[in-house]
Amino acid sequence: MGVRKKIFGEGYCFEKIFAFFMVGCVAGVVYETILAFARHGLLQPHVGLIYGPFNPVYGIGFSLFYILLGKNDSQRNWFLTYIYCCLIGGATEYSISYLEEVLLHTQAWNYSHLFLNIQGRTTVPFMMFWGLGGIILLKLVYPYLSKWIEKIPYQFGKKVTTFLLVFILFDSVITFSAEFRQSQRDRGIPATNLVAQLLDYYFPNDVLDKIFQNVKAVND
Repeated sequence: MGVRKKIFGEGYCFEKIFAFFMVGCVAGVVYETILAFARHGLLQPHVGLIYGPFNPVYGIGFSLFYILLGKNDSQRNWFLTYIYCCLIGGATEYSISYLEEVLLHTQAWNYSHLFLNIQGRTTVPFMMFWGLGGIILLKLVYPYLSKWIEKIPYQFGKKVTTFLLVFILFDSVITFSAEFRQSQRDRGIPATNLVAQLLDYYFPNDVLDKIFQNVKAVND
């Protein structure tokens, strides 16, 4: 018998989880940018990382859809999938908002003024939009995305996944470090080591404020 050809991203696997993450990161930037343009007439990309058109909030939410629901979704009816996606999306948005405030003393969004908000971190209407996004992703996009991923040459797919994973991890570490240092500067904490000094030099407040226009400091 011949050796079975390796199929990239076959079945329920990490490669597809990461693909969902990347799709979510880019889709989130597109969605937020369109929303901002519709509201304020400003064409300004709403990114979540310093480098590239990525918003990890949506990336995490989309990957959780796949991790928690993707394996057996074909056996689940649309309405139940929608409800689960609403809850997963809302929990993701709430949790990231909470962690951002605790770790960085900042807020990228505050929905306290909106209808049916949950401690200003998410809202029931937004959770419904998360559910809609999850339904589209799992029921409509996933079957085609899955087949397309499995057609990618194995070695090429592995190399691209590794490159993107390393880049996103690097981007995330740099972003978190720069924002953490900004929160220290805002609280009058001096740069006492080389890393802090480099962050002050390359990512001062004016640079970060241009990249993350929605981020606001939270008073302790």
